[in-house]
Amino acid sequence: MRAQRFSRHRLIALLTVSTVAFAVPGRLRAQAVPRPDAPQEWIAFSADIRINIPNRPETWGRYVQDEHGCVRQEMVHPDGSALVTITNFETERFYRLSHGSWTVQPMRMSTLTRRPIQLHVDRKTDPIEGYDAYISVSNVRSPRGDYKEEVAVIPALNFFRAAFVTPSGERRTAANIRVGGRNCSGACGPTRILAAVRRSPLGVAKAARKKFNAGMTATSSL
Repeated sequence: MRAQRFSRHRLIALLTVSTVAFAVPGRLRAQAVPRPDAPQEWIAFSADIRINIPNRPETWGRYVQDEHGCVRQEMVHPDGSALVTITNFETERFYRLSHGSWTVQPMRMSTLTRRPIQLHVDRKTDPIEGYDAYISVSNVRSPRGDYKEEVAVIPALNFFRAAFVTPSGERRTAANIRVGGRNCSGACGPTRILAAVRRSPLGVAKAARKKFNAGMTATSSL
């Protein structure tokens, strides 16, 4: 009789421990970082992009997004010429300026209305340019080998990738973020080519930033 009571008490203890063990992971999952609030419509903004490549002078680029979610990115090609890429959902085209000439490719569009992405985030990080920022981690498949990518994103700007490092060690960081303004309207159309992004030697980064703040100069048309 005593042995039966002992076995029953032991069984209850084991069940209690097991229940707690299974319950803890669930409680930990409940404490995961909740998805931050983000706009459901596209936010028009622009940002200067600081580009640091190992063993090369610092350069600056520009990122512009309009109210339709179209994106224009500008940077300096390794040979010193301007490199511009445009994703335009209004014309359903990809545009690319490289070595002084444009190329155009069509894109496949869904019949569904295109909305801003709602990205998963893993943890909060330091604010960027006054905006709340989060780290998003994703697994990337590559012919050179799969890797895990960590990107600092800004939910208030449609989860803009504000800071990240490429597998080659290239670091890109957003600065001088400006919401709205005339620089965003029409900037994603290929009706004009912005002036080449000047290489910023070490020690004159402030001068390069001042030039970006003043705006880029149109030089020619497509």
